[in-house]
Amino acid sequence: MRSYALMILSVSVIFFAGLYSQAGNTFPVTNKVDNVEHTFTNTLGTALLEDGMIVFEGELVADMPVAAAYTNNKLLASVQLVVQIKLFDELPGATDVGENVQGAVLALNDAPENPDSTTGTFYAYGTNGWGQLTNSVTSEPYATYENKTNIVTMIFDYTDSDAITYRVDVGNPTPSGQLSQTITSPATSKTGINSIALSGIGALDVGGLAAVGGSPVPLSLGMSLSVYYASNTVWATVNTVSENGHDPIRIHAKIGGAWVLVGSVDKPYGEGDHAYTVPLSGLVPGESYMFKIEDEESRTFFIPEPLQVQVIQIGETAVETWMEMQMLSVVFNSKPGKRYQVKISESLGAAASWTVENNVYINGGFTNEFTAVGEQTQIRIPVNKNKAFFRIFMLKD
Repeated sequence: MRSYALMILSVSVIFFAGLYSQAGNTFPVTNKVDNVEHTFTNTLGTALLEDGMIVFEGELVADMPVAAAYTNNKLLASVQLVVQIKLFDELPGATDVGENVQGAVLALNDAPENPDSTTGTFYAYGTNGWGQLTNSVTSEPYATYENKTNIVTMIFDYTDSDAITYRVDVGNPTPSGQLSQTITSPATSKTGINSIALSGIGALDVGGLAAVGGSPVPLSLGMSLSVYYASNTVWATVNTVSENGHDPIRIHAKIGGAWVLVGSVDKPYGEGDHAYTVPLSGLVPGESYMFKIEDEESRTFFIPEPLQVQVIQIGETAVETWMEMQMLSVVFNSKPGKRYQVKISESLGAAASWTVENNVYINGGFTNEFTAVGEQTQIRIPVNKNKAFFRIFMLKD
């Protein structure tokens, strides 16, 4: 008996019968979590590859076992897809959904009677049929629109021997990190996910598949990460949720096709929610990497998309006379809440000696350190003919 996670993407599934003769194409798709390649087969209708997207009308199916595994006393398996969807005008019946389906997700048109309607909300299929998905944090539905690309994550829980349940996350351009209410699955199999099917009209991003058993990844429910270059060092800010242990938290990056330990939180608090800032090694500012984090309980959290080692980029500059001083006006990209300093030097290169500029003008006064309040910050730096070179450094927390 085959159980599978079904994601339906269409305005209707009734057209299936007229499309059989053209099916048969296959498409390799690699699971980002373990780099294992799986084959999606166009079992019904038509499909072709365009700009990294499998565009289909009919059905795509991949026999892709995702074994359930225990994490923190929960038996879990999860799958994440990046999909471009069409809105349904009506909810499919149980026959269209099929037997032994563990979970199904679609987007329903808000006003199907209006031919100009292009907005909708997500629904999921359970023991009581279709129900609207609501964000458990905001209590609002997950809104979408025609042809929008969404990252859809389904996390299945097999812990209860009497029922399979699952929750859904919908986000763009990243997972929202806010799960839906719990849906009770109509399936009873306890073997994990055996295959994935996409039915109707839509497009699947070949680079967006992530599936794993055990911890509720790829959503990374209990851990988040940001990486940036500051003070001549690459830093990571790690945010934890509900810590439960004092073992080190290890950060790995994929470098040259292999996972490499690049940093760690050696002494976590061990309980509660915390933010840590630690130095990382072996990473190049401006480059992007896949990351995974092993937490204090040896759970592994995969960050679903590559993260860029962020660097400060200078935008507009101009020399002005400000308060009877010749000042260089600088606009740069910044992170709200982060602290910055300007350093000046007589030259560039490895031998350069950088000193803190104590007269940076911002927010009506002079300072040697300031905190950004927006994603762009304007500062004014005194023009120094002897030390004509400057750099802006983001300070570690």
